[in-house]
Amino acid sequence: SGRGILLNGNGASADLGSDSTVEMSGFYDGSGIDLMTGSGTFSADNLTVDVSGNRVYGIQEDGGSMNLGMGSTISATGTAETIWVNGGDFTASGLTVNTAQSTGINAQGGSDNVVVSVGEDSVVDGRNVGADGSTNGISATYAGFGSGTTTFNFNGSAANRNEIYAVNGYGASSQFSGQTMNISNTDITMSGDGKSRGLWAIGDNDMGSGGVINGDNLTIDMTAAGANSVGVEVQQGGIVNLTGNTTITTDGGVAIRNAYTTDSKGTFEPGGTITGSGNMTIEGDIVSDGWGSIDLTMDAQSNFTGATSVNADITDLDPDAYSTLNLTLANQAQWTVTDDSSLTDLTNDGKVVLASDMENGTYSTLDADTITLQDNSELDVDYAAAQASQGGTPLITGGTITLDGDLKVSDSEVSDLSDLTSDQQLSQGKIVLIDADSAINGNFSSLSMDSADQPDYLAFSGQINPNDDTQYLLGAGLSWYADSAST
Repeated sequence: SGRGILLNGNGASADLGSDSTVEMSGFYDGSGIDLMTGSGTFSADNLTVDVSGNRVYGIQEDGGSMNLGMGSTISATGTAETIWVNGGDFTASGLTVNTAQSTGINAQGGSDNVVVSVGEDSVVDGRNVGADGSTNGISATYAGFGSGTTTFNFNGSAANRNEIYAVNGYGASSQFSGQTMNISNTDITMSGDGKSRGLWAIGDNDMGSGGVINGDNLTIDMTAAGANSVGVEVQQGGIVNLTGNTTITTDGGVAIRNAYTTDSKGTFEPGGTITGSGNMTIEGDIVSDGWGSIDLTMDAQSNFTGATSVNADITDLDPDAYSTLNLTLANQAQWTVTDDSSLTDLTNDGKVVLASDMENGTYSTLDADTITLQDNSELDVDYAAAQASQGGTPLITGGTITLDGDLKVSDSEVSDLSDLTSDQQLSQGKIVLIDADSAINGNFSSLSMDSADQPDYLAFSGQINPNDDTQYLLGAGLSWYADSAST
């Protein structure tokens, strides 16, 4: 066991000035710098700490106050955290933290309150993975005893964003009640063959308390992460709140998830709560399969490409449980629905596109307890997909459905129209596009065709079924016969 610098309590303090270096090797455990409980202050600027050894921390702070100023670099190669703060406060900006087999920075409350503040232009880098095969970025955790809490502030700026890189682990995590992570203007990049999480909030198996992550202006890149990876995940009562400009990208995976989890005995556990607002760019699915909720409000210019799902059978597991997924799109926001999707509430004043690939016989459907299409909204559907759905569930189903805005119809199967001479050659009768549990409210204010792929002699018509006001019907005909107005 060894220590490069030790402040052994009793108010002990040190000021290293600028450009100091602490190096350690040949020890199994220890720390480059160790502030014990009751220590005073430690300050340095442009400090370098480089340690090796399985259980050797770069910095271990049990108390006191540490300020590393600007431009410090802390590196560790073992399974101990590069920086471990379980008492006192820690401050740095322009900080570089390198970890090979553990967590870059762990702020751990319990026996004492902990405040960690890392400012702009800081990097936590776990890409140089050691034998363990996984690394984590930053965490706010609980020691398992005591009433101390953790506040971890990891705040870049618009001009100098922070960065986190981790492999087969998590980017930023807040774990258990009383621990709060405030992270802003930060880019999180995950990679590896195993399961990774960009943001991961965990609670105490209680929906009323849990670790909290408040994220503002975040970018989370999961495109190089392994199977079953998730951009944002909550479980056991964890809470994530997203604001500002949020970008989450996956390679066909899950972007946001309220997780279904059980304990070692198979007992059903709570999921958590995720809220999001602002300009959001999401590539990947949004899934609420656990006990909890996801509520996203997307501002203008937001773009969501993916599917949604909600656990409609959650009360079978626990009568008090709920699983909700609510999505609100502002004018000029867009959701491209890439697969069959279910959610609790959809309020759309933007554009919803039901994607289809009829050459391969696939199309997407939408089901929600409540669907509200507002006056600026646009709903894009493929007539060929609507036809194909008639043997089963219509493209759009729901409990309560309110219509307004524009219904835009295209037809991906128009290759034989050069030989079309009569309406009789088109599919006869109107098909059910929308099927609600109760009478449909309102109506589309207009029905238009996608002029990019439609001949001008093909027209679509739509109306609420005069014999069943829970259905909206769609028809096609030649333009010199058909009425293309929505009624």
